[in-house]
Amino acid sequence: MLLDGTPISDKTKILSDKYAELLNSGVKASEILVLVQNSNLKNKFIEHTLDKLKHDSIEKMQVHSFFSLVYNTINDNWAFIENGNPFPDAKILPNLAGLEVSQFILKDIIKSVQFKGYNSKKSLLHQLLRRYSLIVQNNLSDDDVQLRSNILGESFAEDAKNFVEIP
Repeated sequence: MLLDGTPISDKTKILSDKYAELLNSGVKASEILVLVQNSNLKNKFIEHTLDKLKHDSIEKMQVHSFFSLVYNTINDNWAFIENGNPFPDAKILPNLAGLEVSQFILKDIIKSVQFKGYNSKKSLLHQLLRRYSLIVQNNLSDDDVQLRSNILGESFAEDAKNFVEIP
């Protein structure tokens, strides 16, 4: 099932209602993969689903954001990935940069760039993280980003583009 709609179309509620219906009918949670946009929606989805269940215990729900699905798949299959390493003497561990590492790197970059109209570095950091996660999740080209920035009237677009292009 794929739901597409506006931000106010109750997609998460509709999907969690259907998911709870499947679980209540006896379908195993391990047989259903649910992907949601972000961890906040994941938490809302799980909470709403648990409220709709008619029994007290189920197996672990396979509810992921797009990024957590990749992260967990790599971690869960690390032995297999490591065994396929073409360099037999290399000792590697999965090192996946999470939000904390990304924020640290971005904070360091922000120190060296002038942004017009932003007094709060924390607000700026949140805007940049949100903007670039949306670009990545939606696979937007530079032209797509420019078009959407023009439609939304974003004065921040040029500064944000310059920020990403810093060597």
